[in-house]
Amino acid sequence: MNALVTGAGGWLGRCLVGKLIAKGHTVICIDLWPAQHPTPVLRSRKKNIRIVKGDIRRPERFIKEMRGCDAVFNCAGSQHPGWTSELYEINSLAPERVLRCCQKAGVPRLIHVSSSTVYGSNHGGSPFTEESPLRPLTHYARSKAKGDNLLLAPEKSPSTDVVIIRPAVFYSTQPSPNMVSLVNMVRARKAVLFGKRGFLRTYVDIRKVVDVLLLAQRKGERNGIYLVGDEQPLDTLSLYEALAEPMGVSIRPIRMPVVVSRLCEKSALLGGYLNVHLKYPNIVGEFGRDHVFSSEKAKRQLSYRPKGSSEEGLRTMAGAVAEARAGASG
Repeated sequence: MNALVTGAGGWLGRCLVGKLIAKGHTVICIDLWPAQHPTPVLRSRKKNIRIVKGDIRRPERFIKEMRGCDAVFNCAGSQHPGWTSELYEINSLAPERVLRCCQKAGVPRLIHVSSSTVYGSNHGGSPFTEESPLRPLTHYARSKAKGDNLLLAPEKSPSTDVVIIRPAVFYSTQPSPNMVSLVNMVRARKAVLFGKRGFLRTYVDIRKVVDVLLLAQRKGERNGIYLVGDEQPLDTLSLYEALAEPMGVSIRPIRMPVVVSRLCEKSALLGGYLNVHLKYPNIVGEFGRDHVFSSEKAKRQLSYRPKGSSEEGLRTMAGAVAEARAGASG
């Protein structure tokens, strides 16, 4: 397969590129590259990998790289920028531009990475499915929902199939800065808990998301949407306990009323209307909501095999963060 990956320098993009290269596929890696590529795979000089500087807000500048590709994987996105307008530029408007360029270049399939947050918070205790109404609670989630809707408009993809993946929050042994910060907060006993045990949330091993992206390229239905997560959700206290165990620290969460989370959620929305993205109020708001979904459709149509529990993977992640911290200080 000839594949083009946008956001190839990001957390998910790097994992996907590594898997594609390992399987012998030819990969064109698009991103706003720094001077030094972040992983050995991307720094390698293998014949089946090309590094191209590009911005998905202007995909016409790398349309020639799309020609001859069997699939484009859009892993590019913005989650915590300085300005809220960037969320809508990158997550809402850019994917549609990428699709138009795919059509012009004759790419048969676009696999787009969205987010499960487009569904908002659970009501009545039932897990979300792909058919659940979209009720995004943050500007990030709203920007993702708008991008998905633009991609799925009936007139948008006459020649290019679109498949949308909506994953849960990722974890891995090479975590994002946000996950590293969470692990360090647990280590420093500064983790916040709303209610007795917090709220339920679905998580997912990033390697499983990569598996689904590859399965979607082969098996995903046209205009198909797939939720991707581990089988069992975790409440917030169980999340903290899993992260604390490999570091040998006791859990002493800072307990707060749920109203604090709601106030943070509202302040983040207000800040967004003023074009200021408030990262930590957004995160605190999310920790005060249940967010649980079913991956049955991906299991049935894509042969997705989810992990039963997230706890082992979260413990492994926390251990890796602690080891890296010890190595840096030593």
